[in-house]
Amino acid sequence: MSVLIIHFQSFSQLLIIFSALPLAFIGAIVALYLTGNPFSFTAVVGLTSLIGIAINNSLVLVDYANQLRDEGSSILEAAHQSAKIRFIPIFMTTLTTVLGLLPLTLRGGSMWAPMGWVIIGGLISSTIFVLIVLPIFYQWFTSSASKSKMS
Repeated sequence: MSVLIIHFQSFSQLLIIFSALPLAFIGAIVALYLTGNPFSFTAVVGLTSLIGIAINNSLVLVDYANQLRDEGSSILEAAHQSAKIRFIPIFMTTLTTVLGLLPLTLRGGSMWAPMGWVIIGGLISSTIFVLIVLPIFYQWFTSSASKSKMS
């Protein structure tokens, strides 16, 4: 976490990045509930993996928005363009992970199914959050003064 604070030079941007986690957790719990799987040790392992992927998706979006701001874009324009341009990489990360986990989840039995459902459910909800709500948070919580601090 301290590495991210040093990289972004802003605690508010770190909070924007980590804001994807609550919805990822909600999606994971809902997926377990809907499939009737227990919250087991493998589900915790899946939750750990989910955290990494959700944070990575948020990082991709916020970092690109910061690059656009360094090039002279406004906060609104940077948030909109970053979501638009980084949609495909974020969506493809989610899609390949979900499709790769489906065989393990559907045929993994009671041991591996909870891990798969946690990651699948959490990724679907966090991806929607990252692509729709995170740009709004970026606009709200990024001040115009932070551009000069980033340079």
